[in-house]
Amino acid sequence: MKTINLLPQKRKKNLAIDNFNKFLFKIGFVAIFAIILFILFLGSNLFILNIYKKMNEIEMTRNNENEVSFIIQKTKKYIDEQYTKTDKLIKKINNKEPFLDYLGEINNLIPENVYYSKIEMDKDFIRIEGWALDRNSLIEFKNFLERVDLFYEVNMPISNLTSQKNINFEMSISLNKK
Repeated sequence: MKTINLLPQKRKKNLAIDNFNKFLFKIGFVAIFAIILFILFLGSNLFILNIYKKMNEIEMTRNNENEVSFIIQKTKKYIDEQYTKTDKLIKKINNKEPFLDYLGEINNLIPENVYYSKIEMDKDFIRIEGWALDRNSLIEFKNFLERVDLFYEVNMPISNLTSQKNINFEMSISLNKK
């Protein structure tokens, strides 16, 4: 069967243009719809990423706060320990025998050629270890100590006096209770 198109040429062109316009309108509508869907998809993904970013920042802040809090607690504990030790030392200095007086007196009396390397103190005696350049300086130091009222008795082994020079010595000083 054959179809005959009896429409004039101008009308055929107008129909073709109308069909083409309808096609373009449909394509444009689909394109605009696709763009809107893409924008919604992109916006929702950006929104979700922003939420994850804020959650990460909150978590990092919590971790940093916990870490800073831990460091602060540790530092506070250290300061408290040091304060306690210092407080105990001050109380010992104030309540015990005047060891600082004893040390000050020993430092004032020590001759130029005598050096001490170790001092042990107890409530009844002071023990000194050291080095003397010569025997006379060591004897002079012992005599100085014996003349001071703070000290009751000064003892040192005879072996300290066997050498003339470069003498390692030990000395025990009994404290005179006031």
